[in-house]
Amino acid sequence: MILWGTFVYFPVAHWIWGGGWLSNIGTLDFAGGLVVHETSGIGALVGALLLGKRKEPIILPSNLALVAVGTGLLWFGWFGFNGGSALGINQQAISAAFATTIAAFIGGMTWMFAEWILYKRPTSLGMFTGVIAGLATITPAAGFVDLGAAIIIGILGGIVCFVAVVYIKK
Repeated sequence: MILWGTFVYFPVAHWIWGGGWLSNIGTLDFAGGLVVHETSGIGALVGALLLGKRKEPIILPSNLALVAVGTGLLWFGWFGFNGGSALGINQQAISAAFATTIAAFIGGMTWMFAEWILYKRPTSLGMFTGVIAGLATITPAAGFVDLGAAIIIGILGGIVCFVAVVYIKK
């Protein structure tokens, strides 16, 4: 963790938020989606590639009710996190919270419809997964986008993450 923080997280945080080269070329990251999610995602991908394929072919949720509760709690916290990243009760905070909710909802619906098209039946697990995909994809833009862009981001987050999961299963 110390090495990852020193050589990955801190430099990227500086590049985007600390006046570094990415901020100088116009990169915006409202609530840490690029700094946190992208660096962590790349770290997870590297770890997964190093570990190799799973031994068990399919991992099913053991308690769908807990998945639902966890998704709700995560969504509630994310709502406050993205809205709170405006550092005040203002127009940007309200816009960020609204964009977060819309993208999460649209991401969940997109995942559900993608399951319906591919597997002929939607699942609540898929919808919850799509909600989280929508939350993750809206975070860097939450305070900067309008309703239309939040819908597009939710759709793209749901589709791209769904396709990635389908690809991983093959």
